[in-house]
Amino acid sequence: IPFVVAYLIFSFYPTLYTAIIGFTDLRGAGKISFNFLKGAQVFENYKIILTNATFHIALKNTVRIWLCNFIPQMIMALLLAAWFTNRRLSIPGQGAFKVLFYMPNIITAATVAILFHSLFGYPMGPVNDLLMKMHIIEKPVFFLQSKATAQGIIIFIQTWMWYGYTMIIIISG
Repeated sequence: IPFVVAYLIFSFYPTLYTAIIGFTDLRGAGKISFNFLKGAQVFENYKIILTNATFHIALKNTVRIWLCNFIPQMIMALLLAAWFTNRRLSIPGQGAFKVLFYMPNIITAATVAILFHSLFGYPMGPVNDLLMKMHIIEKPVFFLQSKATAQGIIIFIQTWMWYGYTMIIIISG
């Protein structure tokens, strides 16, 4: 019962409410009342969104990040699950490895964001310092300014955070 109540309040209701207000003239949170659109205007809000160039860019970026995250995550999770469930291998400390692989999933997203922002900081950050000491770069790089680099970092973060969870789910299956 607690799960059902929490699901209804925090997932089902917001999703249903979002779908319903898509068919209204509501324009922001300040408006107290709203009217349902009628006739040819019923799908007007959805037409506006689906023809918006910014929406297309956001959708393309989302699909790219999802695909580039999902495929490596599944490969890593499947390989690790196969390794941990192989009866011929006797891996010492197997439980500790599972905990270590699952650990990034436990860390909050805000903490991970702060961690990676610090790692790739500009002009002083551990990644810049390391690359400069190894003479790979001559001056600090602003990693989060480049779209491709920022997307790569986000893809890495998402894969790193979720492959352990996916591995545990596959093992339990």
